[in-house]
Amino acid sequence: MVLDLAYTPDVETIFKLYEFPSLIRLVKKISDKLEIPGRAGNDAKKAGNGVFAAGNDAMGAGKDEGRHGRLDRPSQTLATAIVEPAAITDARVALQLADVKLYVADSHGVASGKAEAFKQILQNPAVTKVGAGLKAQINALRLQGIELQGPLEDVELLHYLINPESSHKADALVQTYLGIDLQAEAPQQEASLFDEPQGPDHQLFTAALIPLADALLKELDATDSRRRRLYDEVEEPLIGVLARMEQAGVRIDPSELKDFSDGLRTRAASLE
Repeated sequence: MVLDLAYTPDVETIFKLYEFPSLIRLVKKISDKLEIPGRAGNDAKKAGNGVFAAGNDAMGAGKDEGRHGRLDRPSQTLATAIVEPAAITDARVALQLADVKLYVADSHGVASGKAEAFKQILQNPAVTKVGAGLKAQINALRLQGIELQGPLEDVELLHYLINPESSHKADALVQTYLGIDLQAEAPQQEASLFDEPQGPDHQLFTAALIPLADALLKELDATDSRRRRLYDEVEEPLIGVLARMEQAGVRIDPSELKDFSDGLRTRAASLE
């Protein structure tokens, strides 16, 4: 068996398919040291092109069609301008909570700060909220005294209805549906070989959420209009219900539980 360590776009396609971030970094380091003449991966790196840039032809060829969705989409220009919270005025906003900092985006750009600065938007029932993993964000905001209200568009849930058996990681969906590699666009920091991979840039990620939701909703409607109804009538209402259940917990009667356990133990003994 021969292992070709030249780091080409095809190699990255395979590694990203199986999500081997540590192996990706290892092969990149080895490939950089090998200086193999004529290799497409080395030539591309020397030319400063990078692999998997937004709109890369290799991605557009549709090699992974069906994994997350179709890859034959051109890369999109996002509204990534940094704005003040007061500039966020659309009736549909994207949000991403990163630790104690909240990023909120609309067509005007991306604003960031403490959640309290966006309380009026977050609690406005007329404003649609777009995000990834919104259930967890609902609970995190509730701990800060903010009740997230309004229609919810969770990109991970939307993609689950389109392709339930594939990965629903939002950064991978952004690359698939919008042609934007968030990892490549993030500011790079020096790291050792076995460090965890850097997360995507929060500003860019938040700006990508609304275009991503638009692409998913379009595909959802084109695939089967009944799935859109399933999201609107079942999945979306359940986000808030499950969030409240997680926060409230489950009440247990210890004596009833003990009686049930004793009954199972007696039954098991009788079957031996």
